[in-house]
Amino acid sequence: MAFLGAIAVGLACESGDAIENRAQDFALHARDLAATRLRRQGTLRLPVLLAVAALCGACASSPRARAQRALDDGAYAQAARAYRAALVEEPNDGTTWLLLARAELAAGQPAAARQAATRATLLLPSNPQARVVVGESYELERNYPEAELAYRQAAQLAPADAYALRLLGIRLLRWGRTQDAIESLSQALAREPSHGETYNALGVAYAQLGDGASAERTFRAGIAHDPKLLDLRLGLAATLVNAGRLREALAVYDALVDLAPRFAAVHVGRALLLDALSRPQDAIAAFERAVAVADDPRPYRVRLRQYRALLAKRVRAPGASASQSAL
Repeated sequence: MAFLGAIAVGLACESGDAIENRAQDFALHARDLAATRLRRQGTLRLPVLLAVAALCGACASSPRARAQRALDDGAYAQAARAYRAALVEEPNDGTTWLLLARAELAAGQPAAARQAATRATLLLPSNPQARVVVGESYELERNYPEAELAYRQAAQLAPADAYALRLLGIRLLRWGRTQDAIESLSQALAREPSHGETYNALGVAYAQLGDGASAERTFRAGIAHDPKLLDLRLGLAATLVNAGRLREALAVYDALVDLAPRFAAVHVGRALLLDALSRPQDAIAAFERAVAVADDPRPYRVRLRQYRALLAKRVRAPGASASQSAL
C-alpha cells in the first residue's frame, strides 16, 4: 500500500522521474519563483511601455525597455544591468529597486538581490514583496532562520494578503517543520480560502503527520475550490490508497485521466491500481495508453514490458504483485 501511495503522489514521467516526490515539493526554488514573478510583472508592464513607445520612439531604447527585452530572453543579469541604468535617472523609484532585486535573484546573485530589496523596503515600506525577496535571497544562501524572519515580516505587513504566509508554510514544510507549516498554511487559507495550492500543501502536511482524515478533508476541500489542480487529486488518491480504499482511489484516477488525458504518468498510476484490484487486462490497457500519449514513450514501453513479464511470472508463481516488481 505504501508503494502505491507513493506512486499516487510522485509518478515517473517523460524525463526520468521529473515529478518524483510531487507531494514534497510544492514550490519552485527561490530563484525560479523570482524569475517567474519577474516575467509576469514585466509582462504586465509591457503594454504601458508599448503605448509610450508609440508616442515617443526614443522610449524603445530606454533602460526599462531593454530590461523587458532581457527578461523575455531569460537574460536576467542583463536585465539587472538595465534596471541599474534606470535607477541612475530615478534613484528613488522603489518599484525599480524591487524589479532589480528580483532580476538579481533570478540571476543567482542573492547578496545583490538582498541589497536592492532592502533599498526597496525603505522606499516601499508597506509593500511585502520586497521582504519576500529578502527572504528568498537568504534561502538561496541556506540561511533559513533569516529567511523565515523575512517571510514573517512580509506577512505582517499585509494582513489581508495570503502570499507570504503561503510561501512561509511551504518552506516550513520543506524544512521538516510540519506542525509550524500547518499553522502558517491555515492562516493563509483564512486570508484566501479558495487557493488550491495552499490546500494542497496543507493536505500533504497533514498526511506527513499521519492524520489521514484531515488530509482527505483538506484535499477534497481544495478540489471543490480548484478542480483543475491535479496535485490535489494526486494527494487525495495517495491518502485513499494508504487507507486501503483502492476503488475510491481508482475513481480519483479516472477523473485525473479525464482532466489530463495526455499525462502519461497518471495512466501508469491507474494501471498500478487496476493491478492491485486484480484487473490485469485493464492494467495492460492503461500501460498501453501511457505509451500512446507520452512525449517520450520509451520508459513507458519498458514498464509495459516489465508488467507483461510479471503477469507471465504470476502464472508460474501465483501471488506476485506489481508493487513487488521493478515497476
